[in-house]
Parts: sequence; structure tokens; C-alpha cells
Amino acid sequence: MPSYLVTFAGRLNDEARGAVTRAGLLVTGGHGGGSLGAQGGQLPEIDHHTVRVADADSGQAAIEQVEAALDDHGTFSGFEGRPE
Repeated sequence: MPSYLVTFAGRLNDEARGAVTRAGLLVTGGHGGGSLGAQGGQLPEIDHHTVRVADADSGQAAIEQVEAALDDHGTFSGFEGRPE
């Protein structure tokens, strides 16, 4: 089966990240609002994430695996799956 990258938006806390890992998925990256804080300021929180799904029949099937892992771990949106 092909691998897929699933991107989504939301706050991925340690508990949610652990749930993704326990499901056999790999968080491959994340980014924030795209701006830097002033010197000495805070950087924006990471709010967009990418997860690698190693075995899925389609992008939708990959999204469903990520959604199942994140169930009860916060509010996430904008799921998109594409072949790796």
C-alpha cells in the first residue's frame, strides 16, 4: 500500500501526539502562523501539522486513520491527504 501525508490544523498537545504515535503514525512536521515575534517576543504556536500514514488505500483512508487517532484529543480541521 502507498504512504500518504495528511495535513491538518489544530493544537497538537503531548497527549494527542502520543495518541498519533501509539496508532503507528508519524508526525513529520508542523508550522505556525508564518511570522516571527519581535526580538525577545514569543513565536506563534505550531498549529498546522503533517502526519505520515504508512499504509492506506487512499487519501481519505489515511485521513480516517489520523482522525481516529486524534478522537477525544482536541478539535482539528482542514484534513487533506496526498500520496507521499
